[in-house]
Amino acid sequence: MTRGNRYKTISWRFLESLEPPKVVHARCPDMVTKGNLYGQVTVRLHSKQILAIYDRFGRLMLGSEEQPKDVLEYLVIERHLVNAYGRWRLHGKIVPSWAPAKDPIVKTVMIPGPELKPGEEFEALNYEVPKPKAVQWNK
Repeated sequence: MTRGNRYKTISWRFLESLEPPKVVHARCPDMVTKGNLYGQVTVRLHSKQILAIYDRFGRLMLGSEEQPKDVLEYLVIERHLVNAYGRWRLHGKIVPSWAPAKDPIVKTVMIPGPELKPGEEFEALNYEVPKPKAVQWNK
């Protein structure tokens, strides 16, 4: 869930719950050894949230800080049951196959400028910006 978030600023707010959270699935599997028990609960959350992701230069890449969106998500929460003081933690998210595709994220690219010699100054009038090469971002 955090892959690709380096050098990005994430602004997120939870506004309201549209439906009460609902436990969809619960299980208590043994992990590796017989006495190592984990409790896992899958919870369905339908809420209204605001998400905005900015690149390292502060430009908006995804979402909006003003426009709320309805979000339906399935979260898997787990707890180590052997530890009496263990806390519930987020294990992961389940994305159903029928869920709509995510909005594409606009990538930030650097357009190379002219190579300057020491002592030279850049004059914008004498330089044409080259057109970027066509690159396939998504496969």
